[in-house]
Amino acid sequence: MIPQFQKPNATQAPERKRLLIVDDEPMLLEGLQGRMRRYRHLWLTHFVTSGQEALEEMANNSYDMIIADVYMPGMDGIELLSIIREKFPNVVRIAVSGTGKDNASLRAAPVAHQFLAKPFEIDQLVEIVDNTYLFVTMIEHVHFREALGRIGKLPPMPKITSQLQDEISSSSVNAKRVADIVKMDIALTTQILRLVNSPFFGFRRKILDIQQAVALLGYDFLRQLVLTFEIESTFKIASYPTIFSLERLQQHSRLTAFITKEIFKEYNRPEEAFAAGLLHDIGILISLSAMPQDYSNVVEYLKTTNKTLYEAEYDELGLCHAEFGGYLLGLWGVPIPLSLSVCYHHQPWNLPHDTFDLVDAVYLADAIALEVAAAPFKGGLEAVPLDMNYLEHLGVKDRVAGWIEFAKNLLVNQGY
Repeated sequence: MIPQFQKPNATQAPERKRLLIVDDEPMLLEGLQGRMRRYRHLWLTHFVTSGQEALEEMANNSYDMIIADVYMPGMDGIELLSIIREKFPNVVRIAVSGTGKDNASLRAAPVAHQFLAKPFEIDQLVEIVDNTYLFVTMIEHVHFREALGRIGKLPPMPKITSQLQDEISSSSVNAKRVADIVKMDIALTTQILRLVNSPFFGFRRKILDIQQAVALLGYDFLRQLVLTFEIESTFKIASYPTIFSLERLQQHSRLTAFITKEIFKEYNRPEEAFAAGLLHDIGILISLSAMPQDYSNVVEYLKTTNKTLYEAEYDELGLCHAEFGGYLLGLWGVPIPLSLSVCYHHQPWNLPHDTFDLVDAVYLADAIALEVAAAPFKGGLEAVPLDMNYLEHLGVKDRVAGWIEFAKNLLVNQGY
């Protein structure tokens, strides 16, 4: 099972990360070399001026991260990162471009984990490296890391993208209606939060309000985003095992989001709570997309046991969808509190914290949603028992019955 979360030890010298930086402008690279010299204790950096040089360097030396300019002559950064994704999936891939308002971020999203806007500050790179490696070190199994490293995006439900396209194309398009449609699909929500929080767009604070994200990205950008999904979604969804229902996963995720928001309402972070609840089971989609054969073993095992889904995953894989979800969200640069809440939502006691926090709200909401409504997988024991001793320690045990009643009323009123 997932170990207790460990922050880097400030008193211990960190292992230096190997970074490969690719840009066709020698003067820019020279400037970067000078500015990065102060980080020699953290990074071993190498600079090349073309995609071909980068591939030759990668073939001969091991790297943790590659940072590539999107627009280069010959082999551009998109093609380079695409090759890196297939040949070296464990390497973290960063795409660099001038602005997110051109289509660079959309072109780069399937092959890059994160993005930087030119010119970028070294502090931005430090933040990306530090935050990314909080999650990279969580999964040690090379097979799983390689499978997850090849994921570019997850398929949304075709009927949701169709609704979104219709609304965006309407002469009376409305940001709230667009956001409400986006909230119906965890893959769309993830991609929008991933992009709007990237340095490509230059927003100084983290955006977790879906309606605000929609307004900031703009309808033209969202229209292009929807088009990038439409070709591949139907095929991927059709390949899911029959025991799994994507519709039920979406319903469970939305119900969990509303319950999380209610449980966490006293903390004045409603949109963050909603997003954490909505994305909490994204690891299921990730597992089905990235490692279908491994996950088919879980599915078959689930048919023969009374264990919960995550217990069956631990038995078969040694990890569960929560860790896969938190890992990839962290790799994609989704804000850390949200990513950690996803990662630890089945075992919140392994994420050190002294008082009731967002991860506890998601843990509660997920269990309550499973108790009152259908789960994504047919068969098996779907309800997840709550650890009442843990909830008593947090001082919320006596409130659980009220939250369950809220969830039941929500089901009646909104028709889940």
